Amino acid sequence: MVLSLLRAGANPNLLCAHGSSALERSLAHGDLQVTRCLLENGASPVTFYNIPFEAVHGDVDVLRQLIELGADPYEASPGTGSTLTSAISGGAEGMSFVLNGNFDFYRLAEQEPLLLSEILANRNLSPMELKAIIKRMPRKYRARLVNSEPEEKYTPACSVILDDDPKLLQVLLDVGLDIEREWHGKGTPLMFAASIGAFKCFKLLVRHGARLAYLTTGRRGEVIARSVTEAAKLYPRLLQWALIDRHYETKCLTQAAHNGPFVPIKPWSGRRKAAYKVSGCGDEIPELPTESTMDLLTRVARMKRGMRGRVLPVLLCDFVPGFAQF
Repeated sequence: MVLSLLRAGANPNLLCAHGSSALERSLAHGDLQVTRCLLENGASPVTFYNIPFEAVHGDVDVLRQLIELGADPYEASPGTGSTLTSAISGGAEGMSFVLNGNFDFYRLAEQEPLLLSEILANRNLSPMELKAIIKRMPRKYRARLVNSEPEEKYTPACSVILDDDPKLLQVLLDVGLDIEREWHGKGTPLMFAASIGAFKCFKLLVRHGARLAYLTTGRRGEVIARSVTEAAKLYPRLLQWALIDRHYETKCLTQAAHNGPFVPIKPWSGRRKAAYKVSGCGDEIPELPTESTMDLLTRVARMKRGMRGRVLPVLLCDFVPGFAQF
């Protein structure tokens, strides 16, 4: 019937009142014989870019045949991804078909800068799956893909932070995620994590050097101050960790120089030669009546070893040559 209509002069590219082509209709009904007939008689495969992977009911074999028939898997209609992006978002089988296929990923990354945003918005990936996708992309486009900023969807980093998945966030950091870049004037990834209480991702970003406070410029040129104290006001536990607890977790002293010019306080600023009097040392550890001098030295050495790597209250004293360092 279809062949008879085509031979009689029917236009295979004519759209119906709903904007659907004959190719789209045949595909929606899963009739590849009709689809093949339409393509062989002048139907434009360009109409396939409006058909997502779900339209083939997740059938990789159908998708493969469509591409062989002339469908362009790289074309994307406004607001949606290409057929390849849709296949990756559709599930493990579709992703395997795309990543293991002979496709031009240079062209895909160039034409779809929002590819990662589209995929992460529609599917939960494992760290290994995300690594596999990024690995297939040309190196020169990887940073652009992870730092993409869609207008209506979350950035790749924000999509990962929504699920509070630090392993996925680490993958993005490894390939060039800009942690100081603001998303449409709503703050950096750290501020977004603080505002929704994504504790695990928040900690990871802080440990990678994300600023807890900074000044930025608004849309009208005004100066805006952003701080985690404001962003995390609904999550006091997160704020407590940022201001206090994380310094205990690092197990290192963070004080500035005792005598000297002011310098910014840093979590770790390198080795510093000084002598400290630690409570419990020296005269405050008397020799027990039942122990020998060797036993006392052994006990003091054991106590000193136990203090290594711990945060202790200390008192700076004059440096004495030959001072026994811990």
